[in-house]
Amino acid sequence: MKNLLLLVALLLSSFGAIAQLFVEPNGATDSYIYVSDQILFVEQDIEMTANPTATLKPSIYLRDGAQLIQGASSSDNSGNGKLSVYQNAPDSDQWTYNYWCSPVSITPTGAGGAGNKNFGISRLYQIDGVTAGTQNIPTISFEGFTSPSLQISKRWIYTKPRGMEEEVAYVWAGSSNTVAPGMGFTMKGVDPSPVPVTGYEYDFRGRPNNGNIDVQVFNGEWTLTGNPYPSALDLNRVFWDADNTEIMQFRYWDEDKTKDSHLYTENAGGYGTWVPGLSDPNSISTDPGFEPGLYTVPTFSIYNAGGTGVPDPTAVTPGMYNRRFAPIGQGFLVEATATGTVRLKNSHRRYIKEGTANHSEHRLQGDTQTMIDPGTGRPIAIGSPSLSRNILPQLRINTTFGTTNTRQVLLAFSENSTDGFDRGLDASSPMDGTSEAYLPVGLELVNEPCVISTLPFRREKHIPISFNLAEQGQVIMSVVEQIEFDNNIAYLWDSLEHTFQQISNGGGVVRPNEASVMLDAGVYENRFFIVFKTFREMQADSPLQTKKDEILASVDVFQNNPIKQLEVGNPEGYEIKSANIFDMSGKLVFSESNPGNSTRLTFPTGNLSEGIYLVMLITNEGVTIDHKITVRN
Repeated sequence: MKNLLLLVALLLSSFGAIAQLFVEPNGATDSYIYVSDQILFVEQDIEMTANPTATLKPSIYLRDGAQLIQGASSSDNSGNGKLSVYQNAPDSDQWTYNYWCSPVSITPTGAGGAGNKNFGISRLYQIDGVTAGTQNIPTISFEGFTSPSLQISKRWIYTKPRGMEEEVAYVWAGSSNTVAPGMGFTMKGVDPSPVPVTGYEYDFRGRPNNGNIDVQVFNGEWTLTGNPYPSALDLNRVFWDADNTEIMQFRYWDEDKTKDSHLYTENAGGYGTWVPGLSDPNSISTDPGFEPGLYTVPTFSIYNAGGTGVPDPTAVTPGMYNRRFAPIGQGFLVEATATGTVRLKNSHRRYIKEGTANHSEHRLQGDTQTMIDPGTGRPIAIGSPSLSRNILPQLRINTTFGTTNTRQVLLAFSENSTDGFDRGLDASSPMDGTSEAYLPVGLELVNEPCVISTLPFRREKHIPISFNLAEQGQVIMSVVEQIEFDNNIAYLWDSLEHTFQQISNGGGVVRPNEASVMLDAGVYENRFFIVFKTFREMQADSPLQTKKDEILASVDVFQNNPIKQLEVGNPEGYEIKSANIFDMSGKLVFSESNPGNSTRLTFPTGNLSEGIYLVMLITNEGVTIDHKITVRN
């Protein structure tokens, strides 16, 4: 007989919170709390005692999107009882890496047993029923299995406490309990056979993590961490917390799930980039002005042991993800600009159910916003309902370099940004493509190659975009998504060749326009710009055109036939560099250099035959004044 504690559910529905939670068996009777599709909020600590007749039976079950959040007291959880919570890895198989961060830890007892402890993959269980589960038995084989029971391959369990992407930066954890609270880890999926589907749902069982969790970070390096709680984690809150100014941006691993190999040379993946946008600590995705953050998809590359990637042109197009609310179990990388600690807190936790509508995704779940035109093999734009509430107008731009690779950059606009580098609104580029497109953004005195750039919108702006080509080839650029940008059109301006090519369609979600240019290998900076005015508009707005308009409005040309002279009224005293008269055949019939800046200039015309002539005056500013006159002598 088992004792289901219904009192907790009543407390939740009536008051929404519990001060402390203590769960223990009633003598020989197992006791547990079952929470479905609700938030379980406990202000202080949780103590759980394992059930006597079913020692693997958890004390708390979170099901159907239920989550546990604990209060600001950050009290230590204790006891040898366990919490059980599910997380899936959709579209994943035995060859596919996921980045994880465990919401639970081991459950030691005795002196010093309270608090957050380490994790190992023995905390992962096979789901046998609503409450039943079987502990997985890690295997040393290359591939994990689900038949006859769950066996996770411990070959692929690595942490990455610091460093860049070199193989030596990863530390093998295997099946040992060495993954510290808040430390992310890599894990490949399992063979779902005999069920012919990809993806697998795991049951995490252990003591729920709680309170402040410090993650060591290092200046200029990437650390693998993630969401360490059995609830969603608001990365906007994490980033903008005053204790976490070391964080510059987040990156997420994604890979080509169609490639079935464990070899470096046969598997492709890469890192998408996310920044939170403006500080927005409390809103939810249905609020007007909600900030879901800014994300660009990776370039899929084949990496070697040294961390160098070569883009794979055969890889499938990466999908878009919703990243603001990290779901339970989500692992990610943080880049730090100083050596110190990033602190994850209970105040960063939110009850946000996982799903695209809530901007919370563990992996791609069939909501891709990037598609490929089967006729051309190039990306095309389609609707993006999951991103449509973003208040920042933006252009998502794909640049394809021949058959080598595609780089996506995101150009966003906000009056709360500057033309320089803005933390949280701009993000540096991975620069891991064979050829690259990037937005150079001022970071102190140096331009940082960026994959995300946010700046105030002005229609007269010339926004530089740079290219770095490994080989000669065709560069094709197009806007594959635009949000709140329907009243403007973007162009690629080649300032050297003086060409303008439209790259956005000015509204809707139809096939975008493309700009195409053939370039030699090399770096192209300060040549190409994204602009929003045509050549005629830019010419009309130029200082020279403004000066010309002023001069043309002021200078008056008049042929005085009775006294046989050309008269020029110059009331503002502009310096005239030359005065020339041509007949209609183009022959120069009169010329005078530097006639001066008198307010009234005269030139003789008595020796000219009757007819029509063209007068051309050139000022010191380089402005040309053309005027037709009729001579009657």
